[in-house]
Amino acid sequence: MDDYSLVQMVEDPTRNENILDLFITSSHTLVQSVKVLPGIGDHNIVMSEVSCKAKVNKQPPRTAILYRK
Repeated sequence: MDDYSLVQMVEDPTRNENILDLFITSSHTLVQSVKVLPGIGDHNIVMSEVSCKAKVNKQPPRTAILYRK
């Protein structure tokens, strides 16, 4: 995962003491929240809220100096 800059978002165990369900993303800024909720039997549910619109940080325009003028 480190080679491809991926992040595992689930930090709580999903079955007993193990993390079996994964939520992997390359853009962790789009993930608003990740929760592990009680499920059916001994397996918990991973619920995640993800923003569909990416936040873009606009950079100020660069100035190019024209020395000929």
